[in-house]
Amino acid sequence: MIKFFKRKKSNDITPRHDPGSFYDHLVGTRNYDLSFSLLIEYYETCSPVADAIDRICKAFSNLQPYLFDKHTNEFVDTPIFEVLDNPNLYMTRHQFLFNIAATYLITGNLFLTATGLTKLQGLNYVESQYLTLHKDHRGFANKVYVSKSYQTNTYTFNDKTEFYISGNNITRATLAQAYNPKGLQDTSNFGTSKLAAISKEIEQYRLVADHNISLLGKGAKVSGILSTSSLSDDQYERMKSQVNNYFSGAANAGRVMVLENGLNFSNATMSNTDMDYKTMRSAVEMSIYKRLEIPTALINESSMTYSNLEVANLMLFDSAVLPLADTLYQHLQDLIFSFYKLDSSRYKVTYDVNEIPALRFRNTQIIKEKASTGAYTYNEIRQMFGDNKLMEGGDDVYITSTQVPAGGDYADDTTDTTDTTDTTDTTDTTDK
Repeated sequence: MIKFFKRKKSNDITPRHDPGSFYDHLVGTRNYDLSFSLLIEYYETCSPVADAIDRICKAFSNLQPYLFDKHTNEFVDTPIFEVLDNPNLYMTRHQFLFNIAATYLITGNLFLTATGLTKLQGLNYVESQYLTLHKDHRGFANKVYVSKSYQTNTYTFNDKTEFYISGNNITRATLAQAYNPKGLQDTSNFGTSKLAAISKEIEQYRLVADHNISLLGKGAKVSGILSTSSLSDDQYERMKSQVNNYFSGAANAGRVMVLENGLNFSNATMSNTDMDYKTMRSAVEMSIYKRLEIPTALINESSMTYSNLEVANLMLFDSAVLPLADTLYQHLQDLIFSFYKLDSSRYKVTYDVNEIPALRFRNTQIIKEKASTGAYTYNEIRQMFGDNKLMEGGDDVYITSTQVPAGGDYADDTTDTTDTTDTTDTTDTTDK
């Protein structure tokens, strides 16, 4: 016999969340390690999240950082980026840049470290789930505790260098944090991941996948109801065992069930709207891609025309890749410059837009439009393309000979009007 219990009515109208939900761990508790683990789980188990983040991180890791001189507006040849070729013992340049970008996008935080006393020896990072922040009386995170591999290291913020310094003074670090709407002086001091805003969509996507897997496991058949007047405990257990062993699962799909002792089976019905998981799944995917700034033309096959892909790749860099590069390059710059004593007011770490295929066409069109005005020298135009200057004549501005100042005459009338009529004496001198 099935018994139904009426829930006691409560006057408590406080919103409740599942104990294991993302919201509860991120907001309702102080277990930040677990919340970061859930964010990572979203990346591991939700394919649109992984696809979007991988696209951005791959594009970022392929960028080549350069040292740019703000005074001369030129890129400077320098060996300071050689450390990126082998940042540490465990990663290549591509892996390191990909990993720090993924860590920042997934968790909204990045603890970037540089090792060396006077000379930069290597670069590394610490995953956010291993960090614990300690706040001082100002609400500022003045200490970072790193608990990893059964070891705990303490990094203390140095007001003079503006770095977190390890206890042995060999490692210095910076903490990159995404925008936190509650302020970084709130309970966690951590930045907020972009995935937080779409956590419900991600959970919905995962539930749809679980539902479909469960349905396929039952032979793509919806559940039903077996009813009878009465069954003993032994009969109930026998019937339950038979149904589970011989009539459930994809391998048993299509089998005919023989009912006895007055058993009746009724199918559970669902409307087309209730079963329209494809539309629901597509809507959730679009929400995830939009949140992570992935243009529709890159994921929707019906929009993948050549012109659409060209514009979509441009939008991907403008909206997602380059803003991420600006943020992470700033923290890499702070660490690298501290070893090489470079002045950040004159130099900066950046990328060359002329080396990015998605931006090259647009940049070329802009330069051509500037060149057609006649207001730039050849050297200025060559500099825009990233080429070397001309030694002679490159700093002159050339204009057509027909151009005159506004309001002036079209041309100076300097034509010689001297009468050149032939005055040769034509008197007939024939010998008479």
